Amino acid sequence: MHQIYKAVQNLRLTNFNEISLHELLSILTNNIYPQIELQANLVFSNLENIATIDKPHDELPSFEFLNSLFAKVNEVVKQVLKYKQQLVLPFIETNLYEIKTPDNISKVEEQFKNIILHLNAKNKLIQQLLHKLRAVANNYSPIAGLNTYYQACYCALSDYEQLINDLIYTEELVLFPKFLRYIGANQ
Repeated sequence: MHQIYKAVQNLRLTNFNEISLHELLSILTNNIYPQIELQANLVFSNLENIATIDKPHDELPSFEFLNSLFAKVNEVVKQVLKYKQQLVLPFIETNLYEIKTPDNISKVEEQFKNIILHLNAKNKLIQQLLHKLRAVANNYSPIAGLNTYYQACYCALSDYEQLINDLIYTEELVLFPKFLRYIGANQ
């Protein structure tokens, strides 16, 4: 868990506006996406620990409900990450070097704007599910006398949500505009 925390902190110190598109794609693929998967595994591990104990407070959600809701969130996240890895990032990478004619540039820009619209809708869904999860889990805030398994799980859920929000921020406010500026510079 400490390794994940340290890696995430290092990523948060990165000024993504100052690095090239190629470097940003590499960081997403080799660092951020794997960190999200590792954090999801940590959440599932903590949820398994919760399953072994009785619910210490009536206000706490049951293991089954938390597990079901997180599994739904994580499934949508995995689908979106797969879409990004198989379509979006290769689309950007390919078009970094193959844009040549004004017609081609216009087509690439139109295609990419459609991709962004699709991803924005998926990101909104993910954020809605995370909001629901946060509400069910008491804003990830510990309740007095809360079992350490619940505390660890809430901490892991909070870190997972932060990773997802960092990814969405990086893509929507840095990667996508940077690629669109790149396309515009080649017209």
